[in-house]
Amino acid sequence: MARRLTEHAGKRRVWLDPELPGALRALDLRCVDTPALAEMAAVRAPRIGPRGELLQPQDAIGLPGRVWAWFDPSAGDRIVGRDDGPRRGRADRIISPYGFIEVRAAGLVITELARGVSARDVQAFSEPPLLIDPQVDEMRLSPRPDGDHDGAHGVA
Repeated sequence: MARRLTEHAGKRRVWLDPELPGALRALDLRCVDTPALAEMAAVRAPRIGPRGELLQPQDAIGLPGRVWAWFDPSAGDRIVGRDDGPRRGRADRIISPYGFIEVRAAGLVITELARGVSARDVQAFSEPPLLIDPQVDEMRLSPRPDGDHDGAHGVA
């Protein structure tokens, strides 16, 4: 995940949310101190709406147009079916230990899965139905220290 974020960020000015896991905050990126100065942001997102809305109290300073949201289902994070409530912004990509989800016009689309994780596993923490990219790929990590899940790439 870190490699992908680094590749995607390129030479952009990036703001990293202080609530991100340490491994993501330690990346060698062109970081800035505030979202107002950033071209891209990576944020912690415990609740995400059905079109990538970051549902949490709004910061005084908005986020840039390109946002990756870190999402951890093992911490109780969810993708909810309604987007009501305060919004912080909108993500264009959702990253988690289970895989990558892109926010597209058609909806939320699973584009990569961690080793041993099925689309059904990912669907379990999302109220709205998730779509699966026909070219879904496997990430090079397993989200669980005790080994793989069922390994089947089920249909969400």
